[in-house]
Amino acid sequence: MKKLWLIFLGLLFLVGCRESDQAMLQTFELTNEIQKMSLTGRGLIPYDDHEEKIVNREIVIENVSDLQKVKDALQNATELTGKITNEGPLFVLELIFEGGYSKVINLWYYTEANTGHFEVDDVLYQLNEDSVSQLIKLFESYREQQVQ
Repeated sequence: MKKLWLIFLGLLFLVGCRESDQAMLQTFELTNEIQKMSLTGRGLIPYDDHEEKIVNREIVIENVSDLQKVKDALQNATELTGKITNEGPLFVLELIFEGGYSKVINLWYYTEANTGHFEVDDVLYQLNEDSVSQLIKLFESYREQQVQ
């Protein structure tokens, strides 16, 4: 009976430690207002099957409501533990703030799985599902503008 109680207490302790580890996960915060964003990536426009290599395309987003959507998506992310993928980013975002300060963010998302993450300053963050959907819609709208 003592062994059963010890096992029970040990499991209870492990569960408590796990919950406190999860509570310590940080969210990503942007304290300054974004003035514009440069978005470079291989996902911006469809590629010709005859291209020998994938060429990154670039767009600049200055629309205030679109910048706010990106900011909200990033700030709703939670820090991930683990390693950054070996796969190169789908997009590289350069956020340009008032005063010329900038921050570079590597972004990956997977449309079929509705998941995504980004890396900034060697820290990896997981996007929530709603944010992934919003970013896909936003980036696809700019992609369509480039095709026309």
